[in-house]
Amino acid sequence: MKKVFFKIILFTIVFLQLSCEDKIELDIPDQTPKMVVYGVLMPSEIPVFDLRKSFTIAERNIDKNMQFQQINSADLKLYRNNQLIGSFTPGVTDLYSYYLGFSDFKAGEKYVLKGSAPNYPDIYAETQIPNKPDAYITDFYSSMTSIYEYKFSLKINIVDNPDEENYYSLSFTSTNSYFPFFYTNYDDINNGHPDPSVTRLGYDLYISDKLFNGKIKTILLDELSYHANIIGMKGTEKFMLQCKAITKELYDYKISTYKQGKVEFDFFAEPVLIKHNISGGLGIFGACNSREFQLNIQTK
Repeated sequence: MKKVFFKIILFTIVFLQLSCEDKIELDIPDQTPKMVVYGVLMPSEIPVFDLRKSFTIAERNIDKNMQFQQINSADLKLYRNNQLIGSFTPGVTDLYSYYLGFSDFKAGEKYVLKGSAPNYPDIYAETQIPNKPDAYITDFYSSMTSIYEYKFSLKINIVDNPDEENYYSLSFTSTNSYFPFFYTNYDDINNGHPDPSVTRLGYDLYISDKLFNGKIKTILLDELSYHANIIGMKGTEKFMLQCKAITKELYDYKISTYKQGKVEFDFFAEPVLIKHNISGGLGIFGACNSREFQLNIQTK
């Protein structure tokens, strides 16, 4: 009798548990295809924008190499002070590149991007060209460590404007076909600890002025190594250091995409929301203004 009683109790408990329902509502993002833009304006540079369609996880499983993101009949227009500058022209070989034959961009002026395409929501974005950064180089040294390697170091000083939220980037280019491989030390020379206002993305540095607003920021770039067959060089190797003032939107986009890339395949990591400024779509419409420094290394 006891066994029958316990079976009835157990059955009742299981039945009650199965009859209870907890409704879980999932906030599923809008799956409507959108236009994704990446474009940066810079004085004296003809803009080349990347335009493609967004994709879902299911679409990525089908198209693993993302070869079918072309948007047909897209119309991208750029405006300055409510005046139309022109329409972007699709590239011939690159399906995602759009060009505009205009380069007279000026600091302080606002630019507006508008876009439309069949079956896609219209897009809208604004940006403003920042002023050219106030920067200078000190303590530039170079030395040949072998016939295949040169090392050099320098200090770059950024004079930040007070009462402004400024953002900067630093990047190197070389005139030689060999691309330099840099070991960059960007510690704060004042205390020797890693500088939290500087983020390294690949070979480029991105800098926020929140910790040195209105002051001169000195960054030590140490142990920069250049690998090439030095014997075959002509005697002088030219490098270019670019210090750019960039918009906040571009800075946020770069930092968030970098963080998202680090956790892309980590299922236990907290998701990273990529910041963008394209209304009606995705991506970034930013601007920058560059100050360039030519660095010459004597190889003979």
